[in-house]
Amino acid sequence: MKVSRLICIIITIILASSFSMSCYRKVTHITEMDYREDVEPITKRFPIFEKIEKCYWKAEIIGELNFGLSSYWMKGFIVLTEKTKNELLNSYVWEQIELLFTEGIDPNITEFNNCDWAYNKDFSDEITRPFFIGDFYLDVSNGVIYFDLESM
Repeated sequence: MKVSRLICIIITIILASSFSMSCYRKVTHITEMDYREDVEPITKRFPIFEKIEKCYWKAEIIGELNFGLSSYWMKGFIVLTEKTKNELLNSYVWEQIELLFTEGIDPNITEFNNCDWAYNKDFSDEITRPFFIGDFYLDVSNGVIYFDLESM
């Protein structure tokens, strides 16, 4: 009886560890991730940017996939058309700011060397709510948006 019980316990442990390993998801550090350049995920989430020149962004799921809903983070740059840049400049009062970037996020990917970052809370809130937490910033010289978001 003891041997069969021991065998059952061993089988249970093996099955449980196999299940937990099958649910494991490798998380890549942001510095090791390549930038994505596909526009559609950006324009679908943020229709205000329906016409953009280019984008460079990174994203990752937060948490485990096998336990209910998971959120994700997104960080990156959107190069606006000249028309969209001018519309944003004329529609909001922008406050100049010093912007520090997370390791692995580099504005030089946009090929603009001198960035002049500004922020407007109303603009940022209009885009992020109700689905995201985070902020949008505008390079008022080059028409580049930087975003740093987490889904809710």
